[in-house]
Amino acid sequence: MIQALAYCALVEDQMKIPAPYALVIYAGQQVRRVDFTEQRRRWLLDTIRELELARERQTAKRNHDHRARCARCGVRSHCDQAPL
Repeated sequence: MIQALAYCALVEDQMKIPAPYALVIYAGQQVRRVDFTEQRRRWLLDTIRELELARERQTAKRNHDHRARCARCGVRSHCDQAPL
């Protein structure tokens, strides 16, 4: 969803026209509409700010809820938050 919202924001910024929604098309041809509401715009901008702050601090809380994803992570050997 965040990628779709970012594209909407980019279209509005660059084209100077409203982008009320984006379509996400999955491999199985399933289509999901992502509405670009004011609430989602604020969420997107807040998330971008959080990412920028984490980058400046060089820290980020990582999600390790999916053990298989964590186990295959390319930077797992350098992760200070990975489960043992």
